[in-house]
Amino acid sequence: MTFINAGILAALGAMALPLLIHLFNRQRHRDVDFSTLKFLKLLERERMRKVRLTEWLLLILRTAAVGAIVFAFARPAIQKMWGFLPGEADTIAVLMVDNSLSSQVVGPWGSAISEERRRAVEALDIFVNADRVAIISAAEPARSVNKMPLPGGDERLRRAIFELETSDAAVDWRTAFQEGMEFLRNADQPNKEIYLFSTFYSGDAELDSALADLPEQVRVFLVSAGLERSDNLAILSVELETQIIQVGGAVTFSVTAGNFSGESCEEVPISVYLGGERVASTDLNIPPLGETVASFKVIPKEGGFISGRVKLEAEDALTADNSRYFSFYAPDRIDVYLAGDSAEVADVSLALAPASDRDYAIEPQILKSVAELGEYPSADVVFLVGSERLSPFEAGMLGRLLERGGGVLISPSEKINPAAVNREFLQPLGAPQLGDFISGSEATWSLIDYQHPIFAGVFGDSGALESPIFHRRFKLMGVGGSDIIGFRGGDAYLKEVPIGGGTMLIFAAGFSDYWGDIAYRGIFAPLMHRAAEYLGSKGMDKKYSLTAGKAIEYFSKHLKEPFEILKPDGSLIELLSKPGGNSVKLTYEATGASGIYRLMRGDEIESMFAVNPSVEANPLHRIIKDEYPAELQIAGNTNLADAILSGRLGDELWRVFLLIGIGCLALESLIVRIGNG
Repeated sequence: MTFINAGILAALGAMALPLLIHLFNRQRHRDVDFSTLKFLKLLERERMRKVRLTEWLLLILRTAAVGAIVFAFARPAIQKMWGFLPGEADTIAVLMVDNSLSSQVVGPWGSAISEERRRAVEALDIFVNADRVAIISAAEPARSVNKMPLPGGDERLRRAIFELETSDAAVDWRTAFQEGMEFLRNADQPNKEIYLFSTFYSGDAELDSALADLPEQVRVFLVSAGLERSDNLAILSVELETQIIQVGGAVTFSVTAGNFSGESCEEVPISVYLGGERVASTDLNIPPLGETVASFKVIPKEGGFISGRVKLEAEDALTADNSRYFSFYAPDRIDVYLAGDSAEVADVSLALAPASDRDYAIEPQILKSVAELGEYPSADVVFLVGSERLSPFEAGMLGRLLERGGGVLISPSEKINPAAVNREFLQPLGAPQLGDFISGSEATWSLIDYQHPIFAGVFGDSGALESPIFHRRFKLMGVGGSDIIGFRGGDAYLKEVPIGGGTMLIFAAGFSDYWGDIAYRGIFAPLMHRAAEYLGSKGMDKKYSLTAGKAIEYFSKHLKEPFEILKPDGSLIELLSKPGGNSVKLTYEATGASGIYRLMRGDEIESMFAVNPSVEANPLHRIIKDEYPAELQIAGNTNLADAILSGRLGDELWRVFLLIGIGCLALESLIVRIGNG
């Protein structure tokens, strides 16, 4: 027997009250004088026997009545398998269907999701209209299909199961159990059940945690679908190696393919598609339970956002992870705005003059002050070439440019106020600051990171670059960022600092004669060009590459214009924006399908996101553990009804105990009345 409200059993202590009252009343007596007692002595013994018998009977009835009423409120119920009472108690059940990437595994019996649906519908046949059932989609982000539990016989439950679409996301057991417990926590039904229909190829850590936190009265059934193990090939990653991207220039990226089978896979064709056109292909040999890395080059023919995918041209148990999408940005124009000391701005502007051998132009524009940036919302890069002062307002504009993915270059001038630049701009961002001013001795470079994108493939890696000579410089203070060029003695000349979604380059010395002779060296113009290209190239940033099921989040500087998401299937979804200062936040969560998602602002592409399958389900082998209770693990050939009904609670007995209590009180009242009569 099980008590649903077991805490009320503490009230059984009240059964002692009738006994205490009985003992208390026995102590209360009074003496009555009679003229003679001789004729009563014979009746006394007989009379006292009847009185004691009646008192004990009343005591038993009163005690039983109290106990029965307490039992009734504790809601006792029995297992149905005992079988001596008809029917069964009401049930509330949560059916969690794992429609994640692993549910797309195909075997001789069909797909795993088909088997999960079949078993879920089989479970529905167990419930009656008095029961309540909720369905949860377990792919990330897990969600409730029906807002309120429906009657067990409601046809909408079956329809919801068959309409549940597969996702390329990972399984999200943690959220699924949280959603399920919302249905169960305040339910009145004595039987509380959770059903998991899954391949159980992944998510074991979350499943362990969720099962450990469940209340004892909740029964969980793990219903397995698919094979114990399936062989699989997958594209695991696509990594962009070229960070400064130009129209007409080669873009290099590496592809990692994995083999999750015990046999080697030879000459597996792999292709690269750019804008729907196949532009490269090769064959891979992938060792058993191993990985192979391949390198590809593509050449963008036009500027803007460019998308593509890498595909393994092979058939296996799971084809959804045989493709991986990518996107990058190839600027056909970089708007560079120059502000600061007029003499040094002129030198930098001359160095940034368009080159005839490029398919796109860097467009330098000179500003009187950083405050004018408000008139140029399309700004990509700002060169702050020294400044007597930098106001908090101007510092805020530069900070917001960095946050949304722009680039900022800072170099000192003769008139710079380092304390103001540090206080208003560098320090709040946690960036290295302009420290001690050093003069009176010549300084030259001793360290150049030739592998950095600014130098890679342009200046060579032989170390043959002749260093300029510097007469004055600042010491860059702070541990943030990385050194690109360093002076002899260890001080940095050029530092790179990632800020928000953008990048900042900080020079320790300026470009005029006051600082040294760099403006007269052959390296100056290409260094300025490469710095502008690097800061203005968005590349294939990780922010724009997402795993299926993760929400797209984007901040736009366009405050009043409508936005839409163009999904991979061609449908358009209008987005609601959330204003926040000088930008709006845009969020889109329904990213279960892999592919390219385009954020549209009118007819223009504001941004592009490559959404790819989760790789958490590889390798495809079941993770069900021995410590999970055997009676709760239901294999594919097990009869669901037999496994579930045998352990359910049968009818609640509170009505029986309530009637017993009332009967005891009625009988006690009748005995008292007869005794008094």
